[in-house]
Amino acid sequence: MTTATTRIGTQGLDQLAPSIHEALRIAQQEAVRLQFREVPPELLLLGVIMQGHDGVSKVLSDLGINLQTMRAQAAQIFNIPRDTGAGSPLNGDFPLSEDALNCIDQAIYFAVSMHAPLTLPEHLLLGTLRHQRTQPFLALLLPAEGVIPAPVIESTGQNYKSAMDQLIHSRVREQTVVHFGNGRYRQILRGFERPTQLFTDIIGEDAAKRAMQEAVNFLRIPRMVRREKKNYLCGMLLVGSPRRHRTPLVKAVAGEAVVPLFTLSISALVGMLSDIAQDITQLEDVDLSEDERTLLADGSVVQRGRRIIEYIFDQARKTSPCVLLLDNIDAIDQLSTEEERQQWLHQLLVEMDRRDYHPSMVVIAATQHPDGLDLALLHPARFEQRVVLEDSAFTQTRPCPSCKHTTQPGWKHCMYCGTFLVKVCPHCNVLLPEIDGAHFCFECGSPLK
Repeated sequence: MTTATTRIGTQGLDQLAPSIHEALRIAQQEAVRLQFREVPPELLLLGVIMQGHDGVSKVLSDLGINLQTMRAQAAQIFNIPRDTGAGSPLNGDFPLSEDALNCIDQAIYFAVSMHAPLTLPEHLLLGTLRHQRTQPFLALLLPAEGVIPAPVIESTGQNYKSAMDQLIHSRVREQTVVHFGNGRYRQILRGFERPTQLFTDIIGEDAAKRAMQEAVNFLRIPRMVRREKKNYLCGMLLVGSPRRHRTPLVKAVAGEAVVPLFTLSISALVGMLSDIAQDITQLEDVDLSEDERTLLADGSVVQRGRRIIEYIFDQARKTSPCVLLLDNIDAIDQLSTEEERQQWLHQLLVEMDRRDYHPSMVVIAATQHPDGLDLALLHPARFEQRVVLEDSAFTQTRPCPSCKHTTQPGWKHCMYCGTFLVKVCPHCNVLLPEIDGAHFCFECGSPLK
């Protein structure tokens, strides 16, 4: 395509799967039929929808949208012929608008950030959905209320883009979820996302925000951070209960710095590998990516764990500047033998010492039990900096939601009426305080029903 080649380059076009070219051809065909002079973003979205790729159906389903319903609505509104998708080849001289080219740029970014070998229609779908020109078109195709949150549909301009980014990264983010045996709950093992939340979105934790601002500065202007402070290879130890704002604060660091966030849960990794070693869980039953399945195909708990740790650091380095969260790093102590613990620790130290300040990468280790950590992790340029969160929601007196008597810190049940004073997050299974007006989980940010 002449226009796209000039803007994106031949190498960029080579990253587009054949199915992308098919979606572009459908968009061109509709532009000609509707007498457009160029292909705008909304017709790119129409082309992706009418093509009906399986990946597109899955992404729309994650967003709460039924592809077939959306296609039927589009066909009815625009009177699209039944033979759309067949006919003339892609016209290299029919131009894409500047906005449409921006959508393709964004699609390529989504593909790269999700480690896909080619840019696929689902990536183009995401690239077009977040463009503000598709907002009224999307609202037209989704007349039913509640399909997409009102703030997304009602926003305009840059506000729409930000709202759609939050929706995409809350529902369509790359992650590996482990379902443990013996009736234990699920945990996110590894995740990749590009958070959009900021420090202002988190209530309280002012001291922690001020301390973590240095990580934001390091990512945005690394050369301005004074190397003599010994923390120029920014590593932070975030100390606090999982019930607090640990994860939201880390997401806010990435959001403030406008960089991606990688997550590796050490506790989930330990639990998964232990279950596999004890034949409680079979590797083929775990929903892993192709790369992860290859890394875990054989070997001991030590070998498999070290490979995953090396892998996540490698992925973070390739995407730097970024933030890498090592969640529940103290779970290394849950490994069965001292040899396993030392080998995993050694791999972490090796990866921490391989970092450089250009490109910059912030590594944040979260723990509830810092006293049990090996002192080697706390050396300068590793996790020397410490940010402590006060577990205020569980240490303050508060009224019982049933009988209104004042309850004491640490109570799980009200001694006056027996009401359970904590709730369990349905998404990450952590205990949360029963507080009036709380709508989101402190740990994973998921909405509470």
